[in-house]
Amino acid sequence: MNKVIPPDIVIDANAMRLYDKPKDISFINLFSWVRQQGVLTVNQKLIKEYGDTRNDLIMVLLNELSRDGRLNRISKETIAAYKADRHYAYTCNAKDRVHARTVFLSNRKRLIAIDKNFLRDINNYPSVDGVKPCAYRNPKCCPLN
Repeated sequence: MNKVIPPDIVIDANAMRLYDKPKDISFINLFSWVRQQGVLTVNQKLIKEYGDTRNDLIMVLLNELSRDGRLNRISKETIAAYKADRHYAYTCNAKDRVHARTVFLSNRKRLIAIDKNFLRDINNYPSVDGVKPCAYRNPKCCPLN
């Protein structure tokens, strides 16, 4: 019997900041999918970065997802305990490494971000629990379901 994997995704703050004003249809579709059926995987630092955008609609979204059981929070302790990447040669900045571990600890290991080094680090990382991490700059390239 195949295990059903919740359709989760990690969205970096530099992409989430577009939540209230996406011009690109692929971002409109991404945010619609998250609102209607997706599971958003986050960590506490990512939630803080979302708040730093000063976009109240993002906080409303997080509250709705939490209420509906579709906000997957990876704890600081779980992230700190993840050691499989200790010899990985990251090229992204240090704050994105916490977010990278969040991707690796998520169900489907998918990321939407803008930063090229962050995207490269996720895409070059080996499979985790039999799932190859994938990062996308353009949400239209990311299979959502």
